[in-house]
Amino acid sequence: MAADYFFTEKQRDVINAMIKARAKLTKKRIVADFDDHVHFIVANGAALASAAALLLLGWVITVFLRTGVAGPHGGWVVSILALLALLAVAVSIPRLLTVLVDRVAPIMLGSSVGLVLMFVSRCPKGSVFGVGFLFLIASFLCRWRNLYQGGNF
Repeated sequence: MAADYFFTEKQRDVINAMIKARAKLTKKRIVADFDDHVHFIVANGAALASAAALLLLGWVITVFLRTGVAGPHGGWVVSILALLALLAVAVSIPRLLTVLVDRVAPIMLGSSVGLVLMFVSRCPKGSVFGVGFLFLIASFLCRWRNLYQGGNF
C-alpha cells in the first residue's frame, strides 16, 4: 500500500506486471487442478453414489433399530441388522473420506486462493496495493484476535 510513496509510476508498473504474470501462472495451475478433480468426481459418480447410498442405508438401519424390534427372535434380528449397518458404514466411509480429502478439499482451497488472486490481479490501484491490502487485513485480524479473544488460538 505504501507503493504510492516509495516507488515511481514506472517502478510500480514493472512490479504490477510481475505480480500479474505470477498470479496468471498460479491461476492456470489452479484451474487445471480444479478441472482434474471435478473430472475425477464426475467419472466416479456411480461409485460415490453407491457409497453414499450404503452410508444412508446404515443410517436408516440404525434409525430402525431405535424403534425397537419385537418377537421371539428379536435379539438375532437386532444383531444382524446392527452388523449390516456396521458393514454398510465401514464400506462407504473410507471411499467417501478419500474423495473428500483428496478431491474436495483441494477444490475448496484452490477456490479460496483463486479468489485472492482475482482480487490481487483486478485491484484498481494495482497489484502491489492489493498485496499490501491483504497484509493489512491479515494484521488487523491478528490484532483483533489477540485483543478480543485473549490470544488463544
